[in-house]
Amino acid sequence: MLPWLEYSHFAISLFAILTPFAAVPAYLSFTKECTAWERSHTAILAAGTAALVLIITALMGPVILGALGVSLGSLRVGGGLVLLLTALSSRILAMRRSGARAGIIPPARSCRSACRCSPDPDPSAR
Repeated sequence: MLPWLEYSHFAISLFAILTPFAAVPAYLSFTKECTAWERSHTAILAAGTAALVLIITALMGPVILGALGVSLGSLRVGGGLVLLLTALSSRILAMRRSGARAGIIPPARSCRSACRCSPDPDPSAR
């Protein structure tokens, strides 16, 4: 039997992955024109599907990974790369929507155009 600390770590991780509070606005917007019975049926069906997927993954996950020849470490690295690429693409999309340049690091300006300390003797030389 696992100690309580490991159980709590598992429960908190599972809660963070499923994020039930983030699903509430989507559920309410999708079921706003449904009857009360349809809403409860949809909620029960969604919860049952999530539970079934979690149980199957917990029981068959190591077998599936072994059949594919994938180690748990490589799966973690792949998941991290997917998260990194998702974050970068959403950042670039947000910058494009705001009209900013799509680079992560802004381009450098020359010292002469950035510094206003001394007047430029020949403005056409730039």
